[in-house]
Amino acid sequence: MFQYAINFCNIQILQVREAYVQEAFQLYVNGLESGVLLSNGQLSPWHFKNVIKLGLRLKKFEWTELFILQNTSLLEARFREDALYYNLAELYYYTGRSDEAMLQLTKVEFTDVHYNIGAKVMLSKIYFETESLDALESLLHAFKSYLHRNKLIAEDLRRTYLNFIAMLWKLVRTTPERYALLKEKMEKSQMIAEKNWLLRMMDT
Repeated sequence: MFQYAINFCNIQILQVREAYVQEAFQLYVNGLESGVLLSNGQLSPWHFKNVIKLGLRLKKFEWTELFILQNTSLLEARFREDALYYNLAELYYYTGRSDEAMLQLTKVEFTDVHYNIGAKVMLSKIYFETESLDALESLLHAFKSYLHRNKLIAEDLRRTYLNFIAMLWKLVRTTPERYALLKEKMEKSQMIAEKNWLLRMMDT
């Protein structure tokens, strides 16, 4: 029942219904405290990552850092190092420490598709925000190629990230005077990863 409730919240979050971020976070916390979301005393790396993402969106930065450091040991040994470094990178990115985030990403081995995609998205954001446009262009080309080549990526997921790449590149090439048209197009689409971030970049 916890998993069904979490899945429902996740669907609502994908549709940019922000109230469900707190709901999903609380479900995860209750599920972990009660042990319902543990399997043989271990925590799924996907649950681990989702709790952290929700904590960061809610700006619970101190709580999230403590959660990462105290609960990495609950993961299977093969997931621990990548989970630690990747999620610390996310924390550092969210708290404005881009250099530290990139340093953590250099330690990740990227044996998992989702960490690989997440790292590319995080670097894309950092390069855009720091106006490192040559590095961004190179990364987006590599990212697009990776999405097309990797057969382990579900088609819907592949499409959302290809749309992210396309929209980010349009944002780079669009003048602020034309943001309103791009924003309108973006708001109508349900299949864009990091949609909130893209929209926020047009408001700064």
